[in-house]
Amino acid sequence: MMGKDSSMMKAWEATVKKTQAVAKKRANSIFGSTYVAASQGDENENKDETEVYHAERVLSNGDYYKGEWVDNFPHGKGKYLWTDGCIYVGEWFKGKTMGKGRFTWPTGPSYEGEFKSGYMDGIGSYTGANGDTYKGQWVMNLKHGHGEKIYSNGDKYEGEWRRGLQDGQGKYEWK
Repeated sequence: MMGKDSSMMKAWEATVKKTQAVAKKRANSIFGSTYVAASQGDENENKDETEVYHAERVLSNGDYYKGEWVDNFPHGKGKYLWTDGCIYVGEWFKGKTMGKGRFTWPTGPSYEGEFKSGYMDGIGSYTGANGDTYKGQWVMNLKHGHGEKIYSNGDKYEGEWRRGLQDGQGKYEWK
């Protein structure tokens, strides 16, 4: 989706280098919803507010977005890069992650799957920085429902989860 480098992308990269050292909140947590603020100064002011169009923006907070846009929000398919190094590529609805997408943190973890109202919600796969993986159901950023976690040491749990914890019927295998 990104294609060749643009001046906006280069400006975003410069901003990332300046702010990455101090912007570590999101990099250390996966438990915040993912959405963006409205854009200021729409360069396509003559567009109908309900018309979806392609946009490339560096937002006032330094974040970068390229993709479909409507009514001052990401809406449709797009790529969003935060100044702290987090990246989301996928579907948006009125400024919130909604549908299928992939979120990666600069420290290595990634989630690929379904999003709802800015949260990991539905079926998805998470790979942690330490190599642990989880594939299964999510509700509001928490493992909830049936899933399988494979630990980096080879141990495996398959079964039920509730509010992010193993709960209910399940099977744990030690390696």
